[in-house]
Amino acid sequence: MENLTILNRWRSKKRVQKIKIYTDAEISCIAYINVATGEEKIIANPHKLVPPWNYSVINEQITLNEFNAIYEALKSVDKNTVIEIISDCKSAIEILRKEHKTHNIRIRHKKQSIHRLIKRENLKVQFTWVPREENLAGQLLEKRMRG
Repeated sequence: MENLTILNRWRSKKRVQKIKIYTDAEISCIAYINVATGEEKIIANPHKLVPPWNYSVINEQITLNEFNAIYEALKSVDKNTVIEIISDCKSAIEILRKEHKTHNIRIRHKKQSIHRLIKRENLKVQFTWVPREENLAGQLLEKRMRG
């Protein structure tokens, strides 16, 4: 009985491993890479940007596309998982960390969808920004674009 108690204490103190998932988005597709499982996924983006373009529309679309990649990545993990989402889209990361507010209704709705998914699945999520050259999902999309 004493050995069982010691084992249970050890299990409860056992360190939880954080799953790292890299995300990225382009105009035509989104991608994520789950480092723990090796899963690489590229998904055609249903929200393609169409002309006429301007700076505001492009920034909005970039953030929305990145949110779509993050949402798909979060849907792919089990409940009660500890995750680090890694992206090179600084605006998306800052909005999800609640460091930056947005007045754009489409971005706010997508942000709320992500936070509802996190709550519903009981996920513990850390959002991390990295430079473009360190984003594995970005490298995956670049490789795909080059053929």
